Amino acid sequence: MNRIYRIPDQALEQIRQQIGRQIRLFRIALPLIGLAAVLGFGLAGTFSWPVLIGLYLLYLIILGVGSMLYRRAQYDSWATLRIMLDDDGITRLEAGRKPVVVPYTSIVGLHDVPGGPLVVVYGSRRKSLGIPREIESFALIKQQIEAHLKL
Repeated sequence: MNRIYRIPDQALEQIRQQIGRQIRLFRIALPLIGLAAVLGFGLAGTFSWPVLIGLYLLYLIILGVGSMLYRRAQYDSWATLRIMLDDDGITRLEAGRKPVVVPYTSIVGLHDVPGGPLVVVYGSRRKSLGIPREIESFALIKQQIEAHLKL
């Protein structure tokens, strides 16, 4: 059975747009929160205005670089996500992360979150593995996992 599933290009584009919307929201909200923190915590009376302006500019630079790194990490994570089903279990593969291997025998629950992922609960410590709905052949993957649980 050994089949590898990935996120299709069309879904990746939608995810990229969603990540972009999140970044735009952060780029509006976080500078305003930083400004409110500077003025609200009385830092304006503690530091001179040139120091505050310099710290605020540094804060904005850190936010800009952080948001670019966040965007790249999120998109790379989605773009490299692979779900592999074989006769023994499920493997989740992502670039830069260790593979997560879940034998079918260790699965203790399966939850299909409406509009969200298929959550596979496994192990004695109730760990979970999410299989995103955007992955190709989502219904087939769910069906195959359910078939192994009924055996």
